[in-house]
Amino acid sequence: MSFDITKLDSLNKKLEEIEETKIYLKELEKSLSDITKKFKDYSEEEIIEIANYLYWNVSQIKSKVIAEELLNMTIRGLLKIIKPFESNIKCKLCNTSLFCKSRNELTYNRNNKFFICKKCREQRNEERIKTRDIETSNRNKNINYLKNLQYSEYLQSKHWRHFRENVLKRSNYRCSICNTDNNIHVHHRTYENRGHENYEDVIVLCGNCHHLFHKTKHIEKEVKNG
Repeated sequence: MSFDITKLDSLNKKLEEIEETKIYLKELEKSLSDITKKFKDYSEEEIIEIANYLYWNVSQIKSKVIAEELLNMTIRGLLKIIKPFESNIKCKLCNTSLFCKSRNELTYNRNNKFFICKKCREQRNEERIKTRDIETSNRNKNINYLKNLQYSEYLQSKHWRHFRENVLKRSNYRCSICNTDNNIHVHHRTYENRGHENYEDVIVLCGNCHHLFHKTKHIEKEVKNG
């Protein structure tokens, strides 16, 4: 006995015209149970083909009903034999059609305004990793370059002038010890991170406090102790 898919097409068109109410759904599921009794002469392949058709084209019939009534299995078993469905959803980058493995996946991606296929996602991630590696490499090269500069040259570098200005803004252009805004300097507390300093690596000092520090090292202790 051959399987006539046109009959199910006709059924589907009729179903779409009927109001989707709880009563209708119950009647539909009951009618499916009656229909499955007529499938006893069909081959396993034909019944699976019918299950595929109902699963993807007759959304009014629940997956559980198709699994239990038609195939005598669980929903998990149904999803293992369902063929991927080629939807009208297109990848926004390569225009490839989305093949869905379940109704939930189809519904999710229909609500996704910017669907990207797996291949394009992987390619985009590879490009991001490549870009990140290049940026990291360039940053390390720049840090090494700055570290190898003479200190007087380093103080004239674009990096230090930009960092120094940010430090001064954070301190409101005032000495961290006496709060004066006269003749302020940015002093390195450590040179370990030269070329990529943290704010904790420096301190803002006025000329007098800076001179006193270099003479006695006393201010640095006071700053560290709070």
